[in-house]
Amino acid sequence: AARCKSLAADDGLWADLARCRRLRALQVNFAQCRGLQSVASLGAGLQALPEIIELKLNFHYCAGLSPHLQWPFDSVAAFVVALSKGGKGMTYVRGEHGKFEAADEEEEEEEEEG
Repeated sequence: AARCKSLAADDGLWADLARCRRLRALQVNFAQCRGLQSVASLGAGLQALPEIIELKLNFHYCAGLSPHLQWPFDSVAAFVVALSKGGKGMTYVRGEHGKFEAADEEEEEEEEEG
């Protein structure tokens, strides 16, 4: 708990992941962690690990993160998509099994008009 409160944007834990070349499975559960401010370095570290097979990330209710990142993720791809969206023009809903799904508001409007 003390570590969770002290995590900051410059925390080296995420950047160190890129050095774990043989990592095949990763579970990160920071649900309700108030000290977590950024996970961008985690995204970069995960992208540097092309052979990761099993992934579970949970940042549910991490108040320091943008709402579009406060979800459980089951794949690097879904996590990277969430990082890239930046929360602009996006609606974030719980999909099947409560996982992150992004819906582009502009695309939804076009579908409704068409």
